[in-house]
Amino acid sequence: MCAVGPAGWSTASMFASSLGSVLLLAPLGAFVWWATAVGNRRGPLGQTAAPMTSGPIEILRERFARGEIDVATFEEQVTHLLRTDRAPGQ
Repeated sequence: MCAVGPAGWSTASMFASSLGSVLLLAPLGAFVWWATAVGNRRGPLGQTAAPMTSGPIEILRERFARGEIDVATFEEQVTHLLRTDRAPGQ
């Protein structure tokens, strides 16, 4: 004869119920883990992130935006980069 627990449930039926809950929640937990791992590799709408490489003008823009260089320095360095970019023989 089986022992009877609270609300008239036998020990075997309580074990089966607990096991069923775990078997139901384990795949759900695995899916949430997988979706989080995949989501971390993509942008907000599922696009892959752009490469992190920046050109020299983009770096100057970022430095200017952060206040590291003033307007005169920014314009001087951009002009210099554009001038050397169009050097003869290239």
